[in-house]
Amino acid sequence: MPRALDPRVDLSVLASGDTERAHHEEVGDALHGPHSAALRAAQLPLVARLSKLGSARALAQAETLIGWMEDQPRYRALCENDQRVAGRRLIKKSIRFPRPPRARLLHARLGLLGADFPIETREAWEDLADALARLREGAPPKPRHVDVQNFFAEMEDAGWLREQELRPPIGAGPGILFVGHNSAIVASFTTRVMIDPWLRPWHDGDPDRYRPLCIEQWGHLDAMVITHGHGDHFHLGTLLRIPRDTLILVPRVAQSTLLATSLAQTLSAIGFSRVVEWQPGERRQVGDLTLEALPFFGEQPTASALIDETIRNVGCTCIVRTPDFSAAFLADTGADARGSMREAAHHVDQVDVVFSGARGFSLAPLFFPTTTLDVFLANVPIDELTKTQALMHDAETALDCAEAFRAKLLVPYADGGAPWYWREGMGPSYAGYPSYPGWRTAPSMSEELAQSDPFPERVVECARVRQSAVRVECLRPNDSLRMEHGRTSRAWRIERPKNNGWIYDR
Repeated sequence: MPRALDPRVDLSVLASGDTERAHHEEVGDALHGPHSAALRAAQLPLVARLSKLGSARALAQAETLIGWMEDQPRYRALCENDQRVAGRRLIKKSIRFPRPPRARLLHARLGLLGADFPIETREAWEDLADALARLREGAPPKPRHVDVQNFFAEMEDAGWLREQELRPPIGAGPGILFVGHNSAIVASFTTRVMIDPWLRPWHDGDPDRYRPLCIEQWGHLDAMVITHGHGDHFHLGTLLRIPRDTLILVPRVAQSTLLATSLAQTLSAIGFSRVVEWQPGERRQVGDLTLEALPFFGEQPTASALIDETIRNVGCTCIVRTPDFSAAFLADTGADARGSMREAAHHVDQVDVVFSGARGFSLAPLFFPTTTLDVFLANVPIDELTKTQALMHDAETALDCAEAFRAKLLVPYADGGAPWYWREGMGPSYAGYPSYPGWRTAPSMSEELAQSDPFPERVVECARVRQSAVRVECLRPNDSLRMEHGRTSRAWRIERPKNNGWIYDR
């Protein structure tokens, strides 16, 4: 029986072991890398005051609160003397335009147990990626570099590397396999492309009859598309387990900033050999699939003015066209000062299926430090602090966008949707979700945060109320979307694994 990593093991790539996010990806995450650690720390006093004041009082004192935070010694040390732009102290250039972090450690974690392994050179990262790819194929890893040998030896001694039955790929044939959250595989008869690969580990608390797919079940991949550089879309711990000569399409980043790291440079530094930058309007042929890059509007510090227009989240959404159908993947987009995804839809050919986030994420920028978008606050003008705005599509605008694409089907995604995402703070929870000791305690009933983590069923309700021509389907992680051909029409159906499918109800 072949050896394999225990499916409960999670891998992350770190710049150092001295990080407040010690068991999370940081090198591949433009928001939470070491380049912004000092800024996040300097905003913590504001977080405490926001909590004490409550929303209404904090909004009434927004300018005073920001001025107080910016006068604190830790924050002032990060600023360009007393220079101000748009009513805010200007952050030093070295923070606004940092060097991309260097990958130095591989972090392996099983539940609450974790260990760091130094991987210092490109050659060692290449060796590690090759060994992990061999392991995925059921072959012995055969590492050559001593650091990589040490990693596999410790995995063996800990029992995290053991004999396991290889699980066959699921969702074979033309269609879309929804791995979960933001990850999906689009397939024709001959070619398979994955969008935003993000492998999540098993947990002992997960029910046996519903767990994340193992990487072996993804099957062969001819290419991958990364929409943007946030850790749940660009995850090096996952990418390391894919052959490093796989084609990877990433958005073109002209210069790394506080909010956008060069993904191509990061991947090249750890040995990936077929990384291609693209930008909206470009197309790429992969087998019999045509990949088309679209803009990435939304998920910016504000939907209007920024302190520095060059410091923004950079990405590319995409359309995948197969011989039988087409699908657009819009990730966390919506609208901003440069445009909207709805406008972008009018400039492309019709699309059959749209995958869109529907979180809304409506809040005033003053409260960014209380969210995962904490460093966005540094690029918010003083006049925008209290203006509530949607950073991403909500149910209404997701439907607007799908209608603009002339789509037949809309799938809400990019907001958790299974216990293994919810335990990490993503998405709503459903009745019956398990508790995770040391992580999260499950509520007694289904719960959502309407402004940031709504149920995907809200989009179904919205479509029914407005009598939209677009059908909405709530795919669950591990589901596949299949197209059936009739004599005069085509119809979509959901295919659910018999032994590893959705078991919850709202």
